[in-house]
Amino acid sequence: MSDVWAANYTILKQRWPVVADVLASVAPSPQRRAVVNSRGVCVVQHEQTGRWLNLTSAYDPVGEAVRQVARADIASARHVFVAGEAGLYHLEAALQAASSDSRVYLISACPEYLRAALEARDMADALLDPRLVLIVDDDVKRIRSQLHVHLGGDTFQVPTFAWVFHPVEAAIQRSFFDELTFALYRSVQTVFTNQNTTAFFERAWTRNFLCNLPAVLSGVSVYDLANTWRGKPAIVIGAGPSLNKNIHLLGEFRDRALLLSTDTAYRALQRNGICPDVIVTLDGGDLNALNMEGCTYEDIPLLMEVCTHRDIVRHSRAGKVLVAGGTTYQGWLDEITGERRPLPVFDTGGSCATAAFAFARLLGADPVILVGEDLSYPGGACYAEGTANASRTVEQLKGRKLYEVEDIFGQTVYTTYDYLYYLRWFEDAAKVHDRTYIDATEGGARKRGYEVRTLSDCLPLCPRRPEEAAEWRGRLQPRTLDGDRIQHTRARLRRSRLELRCVARLLAILARYGQDYLDALEAKDPVCVDKATRAIARGQARLSSHRLAMRLLDAYSYRTLFTDVQMAEEIQRKRQENDEDNSGARLVAAQTVRLFLDLRLRALDAAEMHLDAYSYFDTYPFVTEEGDPGHVSERVQAGQRADGHTGETVDHAVRRANSIRPAGD
Repeated sequence: MSDVWAANYTILKQRWPVVADVLASVAPSPQRRAVVNSRGVCVVQHEQTGRWLNLTSAYDPVGEAVRQVARADIASARHVFVAGEAGLYHLEAALQAASSDSRVYLISACPEYLRAALEARDMADALLDPRLVLIVDDDVKRIRSQLHVHLGGDTFQVPTFAWVFHPVEAAIQRSFFDELTFALYRSVQTVFTNQNTTAFFERAWTRNFLCNLPAVLSGVSVYDLANTWRGKPAIVIGAGPSLNKNIHLLGEFRDRALLLSTDTAYRALQRNGICPDVIVTLDGGDLNALNMEGCTYEDIPLLMEVCTHRDIVRHSRAGKVLVAGGTTYQGWLDEITGERRPLPVFDTGGSCATAAFAFARLLGADPVILVGEDLSYPGGACYAEGTANASRTVEQLKGRKLYEVEDIFGQTVYTTYDYLYYLRWFEDAAKVHDRTYIDATEGGARKRGYEVRTLSDCLPLCPRRPEEAAEWRGRLQPRTLDGDRIQHTRARLRRSRLELRCVARLLAILARYGQDYLDALEAKDPVCVDKATRAIARGQARLSSHRLAMRLLDAYSYRTLFTDVQMAEEIQRKRQENDEDNSGARLVAAQTVRLFLDLRLRALDAAEMHLDAYSYFDTYPFVTEEGDPGHVSERVQAGQRADGHTGETVDHAVRRANSIRPAGD
């Protein structure tokens, strides 16, 4: 073992023991060697077609790496991705150019190449740099998973990115670099989209969740249905334009296969007299509700996200299969119901079609058959006839970048990035060779790992099984609930609104004292500073006593906290400068006042949302043991009195809120 490798390995073992073990176990690469030329320059070489190729400059590899890195805007990037091993000069240059709060990721799919570089050069300074993250794996899918973990951990930071790909390595490892480029693009887009989507839609999602509370109480967890359709076929039905070719055949598959329809496709199915077993609907936006507007589906179960649009959920009296994208509302739900029923966090893949596919896999379905999943724009059409957006064409997508992909006929067809993302998702899912995957779309993008068949060819694979189908549908019936539990939850829902109004009043008072604190700082009056500080402390303690309201505000405050975190970073930078005039403390005080006022508006808004929630709750067709959802037992009434929640009015609670004023103030 060389002294250089031993020193580098010691650091690896301390910081990345798993990576160290991987590198220690690989055999030396016969294609790599390091030489020190007459100029004293360490050059890593790669053997290709019988000759040794220099991976870096034999004259000035450091200057060459600096020029490579200069092409990327690294200084302003929070995440810097470095790929390609070579002599790792470009990694050192990237670390030198990156800011102090950046993270620099070295990504390698060839452990033997990385070891060759670490045997050639002393990389102690780079390996000890706290900003460095090593991701070493020969599977791009696992690399993407690691990237997602790292990138997703920065919830409130606007993601900024730069990457440095070693140009010679990119040519040698072309396949890996192509896959890595797409993986990085997907990871970056996913993080950026998630943050922006959360900020933009959190109000609609919160309102939907409140109104969907009855469905959440009575719904079936998606995991309760695991392996309940094992070894039997399921058909995932999308709204792509090729659905026109075979939609007339889908009725023949009733009681032969589970028909899982996306909400965008359902209107076309209804128009053709086809009743699916489940409608998959996830989106909480108003535009998505238009897909189902005017449709009749009262008796068709829904696979729904807990924040699916409330009107879609309201018009279905059938069972609900629940999925959740996260646990944002779990704390409030536990407080409301008085029991711990974890939300079923389920990876839907980002669309109704991928969610239906993931659901079919969870059920154990085999084969899984895709219909209407073009994931492209064959003939320039976007959707099938009979759907809400049937008239839309690719011409209306001007301004969006189009990508060329191969269709099932070997011809070129165009797609957009979102469809390309889902195409790769479907292909990745099919790499798990545990069942048969069939693309019976009869058009659109080719999907690697799928048998291409016509839908009529799939009929012999699906024998009739009416009794089994009926038994499975019975599993989707709404949960039977105790009438007392329903009324307890309803009472707690009203309590939640009361607390939100009280919290809004408290936050207004806290904002006033925050302003007093700010004024006292500017006046350099320590007595008033102390008085305002004590008042704020008492008010914040009072806030914590309103558990229902604060739990909901935890869920409904992403944009508020996002702004607050950004301001906190600005304040921290200010404090690191000369702060003799107390400007840092005044910035903190001003931002605190803004935070109180913004949270107050959120509390008032959430309180108004509860009015809709009452309406949805009172008209929901609960199935109860007593058969009378309006029944309130003496036990529940006594429990409410013991809980101290009955009889307190808003005026009384506001009077308590006003009592935070310090004595003698």
